[in-house]
Amino acid sequence: SGGRAEGWLFVAIDAPAGRHRVGAVLATDPAATTAPLLLIPCAPSDDVDLVAAGRTIQDVLLALHAQGFASAWTRATSGQRAAIRDAAQLPGGPVPLGVIAAGPTPEGEASPPRPPDLGSRLRWR
Repeated sequence: SGGRAEGWLFVAIDAPAGRHRVGAVLATDPAATTAPLLLIPCAPSDDVDLVAAGRTIQDVLLALHAQGFASAWTRATSGQRAAIRDAAQLPGGPVPLGVIAAGPTPEGEASPPRPPDLGSRLRWR
């Protein structure tokens, strides 16, 4: 339904057993097998507007980055969607589109810059 979030489901998996099950489906992606948090964006149905889905997922990635977290998106192939649903123990209906792996910035890498103080740059008239 356009850019609205109605019907969307985001499943957060931080338990080691759940991360292992979901990570095993995406075994070729190192982030999906090692991240401390996996977020699974699920569309309400198979008939999803891919542009709206991309915007929704990008918004989550940007929000994570703004909070200083590292993140990576892995798209699920049509063949992986049912396996992710089973691994995450989701009910039928929501369609997993992939996995966002998230966690602290790896040691040795710079954290994302904090936003500037807009109070010194913004003037209300």
